[in-house]
Parts: sequence; structure tokens; C-alpha cells
Amino acid sequence: MIDILPSSDKFMGMKRGAQGLYPWRTLNIGNSFAIHDKTTIKLTSLRTMAYKMGKKLNKRFRVCEHDNCYEIGRLS
Repeated sequence: MIDILPSSDKFMGMKRGAQGLYPWRTLNIGNSFAIHDKTTIKLTSLRTMAYKMGKKLNKRFRVCEHDNCYEIGRLS
């Protein structure tokens, strides 16, 4: 038999996917964040993620590729 337990605070505080991994919601207009390890995510995946989060949050994001990182900025 498997016991059903209440979820821990750590579990309840965890967020899934792009919403929890990157600061989409808290990013102000004109600010950006960088992903320094370019091997963790592809540029096309990041652009798709920025588009979807923009639609969901009614904001606009742009992804820029630099030599050593990806930069994601909020436009509006």
C-alpha cells in the first residue's frame, strides 16, 4: 500500500519549465537576463520560449545571441 502525504514546502515552491527557470514575470522593460551556458538550450528553443511567454504574459521579449551567451530582453 502507498501512503498519501501532504506535499512539502520545497515541493510546493517549485515551478515547472520556463516559468520557474527564467525570470520572465519579473523582468522590467529595458532589462535583460543572460544564459551563459549555450550548451544547455538551443537558440531556436529559447526564441520559441520567449514568444510563448510573451503571449502568455502579454509582454514582448527578444533573444540575442552573443559569442559567449544568449541575452533575453523585455521590449514591452
